[in-house]
Amino acid sequence: MSGNLVVFDFDGTLTTSDSFVRFALRSVGKSRFAGAVLRCAPYLAAWKCRLISGGTAKERLFGALYAGRTHRWLLENGKEFAREIARIERPETVAALDRHIADGDNVYIVSASLSEWITPWANSHSVSSDHVIATLCEVSGRGILTGRFASENCYGAEKVRRLRQAVGDLSRYHITVYGDSKGDRELFGIAQKAIHI
Repeated sequence: MSGNLVVFDFDGTLTTSDSFVRFALRSVGKSRFAGAVLRCAPYLAAWKCRLISGGTAKERLFGALYAGRTHRWLLENGKEFAREIARIERPETVAALDRHIADGDNVYIVSASLSEWITPWANSHSVSSDHVIATLCEVSGRGILTGRFASENCYGAEKVRRLRQAVGDLSRYHITVYGDSKGDRELFGIAQKAIHI
């Protein structure tokens, strides 16, 4: 064993609600968000009917919201939003995160949301940027958001794949996972200790 590996989901685990929607409402406003949802309604309905994946529907919504914006704009808004996440933190789970950090455990945050706002929040809790695993957005050579993802939606089995990519052989660790949804099921499957929030 190489020590303790502790993995936290973000939305619903370290927070009490979904950060993607809250970030969208804050960054583009209610009317633009509502318009994007309306344009993406066929994809959202297809997802609800299990005709397409949640990741595909989410990417369509992301594109409707942000395609054509600069990545710098997303980063700046992400940093500002990260300071507001305190309002939706789940205190007992954040306390557990801080405790694991203080104990010297190898802590990762693995989330289907985007790193542009998770990373600055994580840094404020002494989690380094390279210990944040999240969905990545595609950025053109001119620094413009294409509206597509540069990675698979970091959900379900993709969370385990990305974690393994980051740390290597998972069997070397005693793994503790904090999660709250079916998107964490595969992470729970590799854990010696699973904490359902």
